[in-house]
Amino acid sequence: MVHIKEKTNALIIGAFVGFQELAFYDFAIKIIDVLKLPFTIFRDAIFPQVMQMKSIYVVKKIINYSVLISLLFYLFVVLFGKHLVLLLGKEELLGAEKLFYLMGLYFPLTCLALYSGMGLIALSLKKLFSRSILISIIIYGVLLFFYLSFFSNTNIYILISIYLLSLFIESFMRYFYLIKYRE
Repeated sequence: MVHIKEKTNALIIGAFVGFQELAFYDFAIKIIDVLKLPFTIFRDAIFPQVMQMKSIYVVKKIINYSVLISLLFYLFVVLFGKHLVLLLGKEELLGAEKLFYLMGLYFPLTCLALYSGMGLIALSLKKLFSRSILISIIIYGVLLFFYLSFFSNTNIYILISIYLLSLFIESFMRYFYLIKYRE
């Protein structure tokens, strides 16, 4: 479902903001996706064990370590964002550097969502997992609708902030459900 919001964001940025900003967004998303890959691979590798153990303690420990590591990734993006852009792109893409600082928040939020979601599924709390996705998408859609309806000056940073806010809500709902229903 995250991909739906990402693709919707790309479509709206292209339609309402401009193609240059869309190129910046697309470039930043691709780099962030590459940096996010170890977290996804790790989740996929440990998921069968977590499903078998059904231990909230193990899930909490995984969440704590992964969020800590993701904050280090965010620090890496902030410190080396310009260098990443120059290394992987061209000088024309230096406008994407500023997006990195905002979109770098994607790391800790995604880690929290990935591993909390894994915990909810492993602990047979699938309805709560689905509820977090549904509420996140509704909030994203409503905020996007109001922003595009009432503001004529569409800004890529606000669009990304709306996306990050919905991811924040999804991540913390999952974590809250995990803690509340399994302590």
